[in-house]
Amino acid sequence: AEANAQIDKEAEPTLIERGQDFARQHQVYLSMALFTRIPGQYLRENKTITLNPKGEIISTYFKSRPPPGEPSIIGDGVIPIIKTPFGIVSSVICSDMDSPFHLRQQSVQEGIDIMLAPSWDWKEIDPYHTYLSSYRAIENGFSMVRQTNDGLSMATDYQGNVLAAMDNFTTKENVMISQVPTKGVATIYAQIGDVFAWLCLVALVLTISWAIVRTSASRQRTT
Repeated sequence: AEANAQIDKEAEPTLIERGQDFARQHQVYLSMALFTRIPGQYLRENKTITLNPKGEIISTYFKSRPPPGEPSIIGDGVIPIIKTPFGIVSSVICSDMDSPFHLRQQSVQEGIDIMLAPSWDWKEIDPYHTYLSSYRAIENGFSMVRQTNDGLSMATDYQGNVLAAMDNFTTKENVMISQVPTKGVATIYAQIGDVFAWLCLVALVLTISWAIVRTSASRQRTT
């Protein structure tokens, strides 16, 4: 989950090496969620580092849309594309999933199959924040695995069907296992975004304007 590894910058290489050894030993793709303290700085590196089965770093992503007051260095916002035998995998962090605009960039439009979303919530927004994130999966046609501290962890398919769920506040388990589809689907929303909604708004404004004009003209004729 988000910020699971809270470490100092000088200790980061050793931790990454442990992850690389694990990936090589078990022949897995491993995504590590780090919250790295930098000497003399208030802000932290809130990021994910993804390793392939050879232990190579194939992606580094910094949280790009932190909420106000969060001590995270803001990333460049480019959502990574990780091509694997299990489909195209990507990763964003927690509140990044709140923004449909952030998810509607070229890399997502071209097709992501599985989105990993390490997150950290709190009781007052549990489980609603996770439910909100699932809308991004439906809009963009990818399966989602949202692993969450202090909240609801959930895996869904690209239609929003819940495949696995685990809430920090109602279970003692700390491991969630799920199988998700390895192929996403193309969606109209990923291509056109909110164009239809804006057209509806324009149509509403024009309809109201036309009604006002007709009413005004009718009153003038009556007068």
